[in-house]
Amino acid sequence: MIKKIHFVLLAMMICFASTVSAQSEYRMLVKKSNETKGYRIDRVEEVSFAKVEGEVKAEVSVSNVQLTSLTVTVVRSEACKGFRIAVAPRTIVANYWNYPDYMIQYIEEYGSSMLEEDFLNGSLTGIELESNSDYVAVTVGYDEYGVACDLCRADFTTPKAPLVGNPKVTTTIKSVGKYDFTIHCTPNDDVKGYACVAGEKGEIQSQFDVYAAWFGFTNFGDMIQAWGYTETNAKDISWNEMKPGTDYEIFVQPWDKNGNYADCDTVALRTESLGGTGEAKVSITLGDYKLQPWGEEQLPSQFITFTPNDQASCYRYGVYVVDGEEGYTANKEEIQNDLKSEPPYTNMANWFFYETLTTDFQINPNTSCVAIASAKNANGEWGPVTENFFTTPASTSAKASTRIQSRPVSQKRTLRANRIPMLKQNKVQIAK
Repeated sequence: MIKKIHFVLLAMMICFASTVSAQSEYRMLVKKSNETKGYRIDRVEEVSFAKVEGEVKAEVSVSNVQLTSLTVTVVRSEACKGFRIAVAPRTIVANYWNYPDYMIQYIEEYGSSMLEEDFLNGSLTGIELESNSDYVAVTVGYDEYGVACDLCRADFTTPKAPLVGNPKVTTTIKSVGKYDFTIHCTPNDDVKGYACVAGEKGEIQSQFDVYAAWFGFTNFGDMIQAWGYTETNAKDISWNEMKPGTDYEIFVQPWDKNGNYADCDTVALRTESLGGTGEAKVSITLGDYKLQPWGEEQLPSQFITFTPNDQASCYRYGVYVVDGEEGYTANKEEIQNDLKSEPPYTNMANWFFYETLTTDFQINPNTSCVAIASAKNANGEWGPVTENFFTTPASTSAKASTRIQSRPVSQKRTLRANRIPMLKQNKVQIAK
């Protein structure tokens, strides 16, 4: 595989360097990823380019997985003159894999020294792995010029730790409402402790994939224990401020007397729905226009109340200036389509609202505006868009801003963090 190198008039720059004065000197800039390194032209002795034929990689496979050692085989391609190998949690590799420079930096910091021969069924030590967790053995190949090139990986899972007894938590659903639910957990005598976390269906797994590396979670149980309600005895556990008509999953993670995780149980439920099957609507009522604190200033605010009808399961709203290129009139279709849209990811705070809401918006005096809202019924069908056109009063005693500001609404939380584990890094040693 031939890599193409792009450079900017290097020869011309060298010629210019010999003619410019000390007050105006050219620099040679080498940019790699997001980093740029500069050189004074008169201090560069030689610039050359070399062509390397073929891939520069070290294929890796893993066998005989233990918590403190692995048996690995690494075979270099013809153009690969050396390689390094490292072991990392899958969560870290998932974050770095699409950014090769960062992955190579990780390998060079935490991986082995440079190896210049194939490694067949050798022992890789100097690691300390968690049981029942996903890891990756990853290599980077180096060419004859010492340039780090292609990455290779081998995914593997460590064995489960032997448990003391049969730790198990029996979970029953006690109640489910529109905004809350309660379960009852009963641990058996082999359970030293357990933790519970609730989230929208699929949310906890996706958060593990995104945040595990940052929080130092090696496996799913680590996250449940860190973020969950931690208990030791039988207890009712409740969640509130949840969303109506939404599928939730509750993860119950027990551990034995030695702190080893048993299997994580999942309890599925759906909160009661709001609304009906008829047409969902939202009424919009204007309130006071008065000075309110916005940051450190007192600015004029227009209070507005949004009230869904009894058929609405949820709704969205917005307030826009009427005129201008970016105004409501010129962009009505786009704005209404955005209003009737689903959140880009699950559990996004304040995308939907469910009950009557009164809030204020910072708007200039004598400004033509429109407040809009639309609701979905229990079948997920969007109703009409309600429009309320208005003009704010012509004068005010306060300085006005140049755009509408929306008052942020308090974000609901369904999870809490009890602690953040330290991220464990493995400094690899390799021996035949």
